[in-house]
Amino acid sequence: MRAEPRDNLCDCFSISGIPGWSVRPYWVYIVRCTDGSLYTGLTNAVDRRLEEHNSGRGSKYTRSRRPVSLAYLEKVPDRRDAMKVEARIKKLSRSEKIGLCRRYDEKMM
Repeated sequence: MRAEPRDNLCDCFSISGIPGWSVRPYWVYIVRCTDGSLYTGLTNAVDRRLEEHNSGRGSKYTRSRRPVSLAYLEKVPDRRDAMKVEARIKKLSRSEKIGLCRRYDEKMM
């Protein structure tokens, strides 16, 4: 049984070879917690995920460090690539992560 295509997804692209299937791109993000620490994650719905973090449903780490604010965001085509980017960012030192966030802020201004 084939799943019905979902027309209501915005910013979607079709998986080649499977007509009618769409997938949302993924996002790798860094949030800055109220204590100044950084949390890195991935999602396919940034607004929803930030709301989850700020309501205490996001992760154990951010639950006690609310509110969080978005410090970095990178769009990637799929979950597999997002997991690779997330792992690469998590291996960075704190100062390298702060530099990444600073460059992101400068780019967005």
